[in-house]
Amino acid sequence: MANVYWDRVCRQAEYAQVEPDRILAHTIAHELGHLLLGANSHSPTGNMAGRWSREEIIIISQSGLSFTDQQSRSIRAEVEKRMKKHATP
Repeated sequence: MANVYWDRVCRQAEYAQVEPDRILAHTIAHELGHLLLGANSHSPTGNMAGRWSREEIIIISQSGLSFTDQQSRSIRAEVEKRMKKHATP
């Protein structure tokens, strides 16, 4: 289960003086990352950072953050594994 709190998204957006819509999208992607990468999957920077700095929030609002190449490979592998598990024979 993943939780996203709108009030926290709005606080971060207000702190960085940006619109909250992209912050919300990246927050959802971050939480889905935890569901696919595991609970202890924070990284120093990028979409899976444990905390986004004001500068990162501004980047999110302008162009976005990404998963690392390794995180992307792991997410794809986990999705494929889950798809195979639930595929009908």
